[in-house]
Amino acid sequence: MRLRAPRPEDASDLGRVHVEAWREGYKDGLMPEEYLASLSVEERAGLWAEALERPPRDRSARLVSVD
Repeated sequence: MRLRAPRPEDASDLGRVHVEAWREGYKDGLMPEEYLASLSVEERAGLWAEALERPPRDRSARLVSVD
């Protein structure tokens, strides 16, 4: 496994992981099931694509793990 900075072509995978992590992390009553079910991989991928066009905020980093 290695770490690297995310690239624009990673947006789709980042969107999928983002939604899967929320659905797993906030299940069992931590967040309403209806809300978790409504999360869109495509929408999150779009948000990631936009975010990756900008540099990270000060004192933060973005990394992806590649296996």
